[in-house]
Amino acid sequence: LLEGIHNDFYQTRKRNGDPGGNDEWIVVLITKTPETVLVCLPADSVSPPSYWLIDSHPRPQLGLDTSYAKLHSTMDTLLLSLQSIFPPTDLGPDVPEMMAIMYNSFDLYPLERKKLALRSE
Repeated sequence: LLEGIHNDFYQTRKRNGDPGGNDEWIVVLITKTPETVLVCLPADSVSPPSYWLIDSHPRPQLGLDTSYAKLHSTMDTLLLSLQSIFPPTDLGPDVPEMMAIMYNSFDLYPLERKKLALRSE
């Protein structure tokens, strides 16, 4: 899913005639109540690629006692970290399937930096 957002973002910029579209980082806000994290996906020009996970919550079960920013060298390792934060929850056989799907869903909000036009005074 994150790779799709990454690719769609750059393809949209390319279609809109933005030649520098691949030189911008993509930031994605991910929420699943009550959790919220921020993921930073590298621009194509970043070599070697680095993927950042920024989390304002401590994760003692992961050995992280404060908020943190964690560097990942691959998208796969970033996804593993996200799976540890947003694990699927089995609600048991008494919960209707649609409710279980809704409970286990999360929202992604891709953000981009707004380019400001410089004003001459």
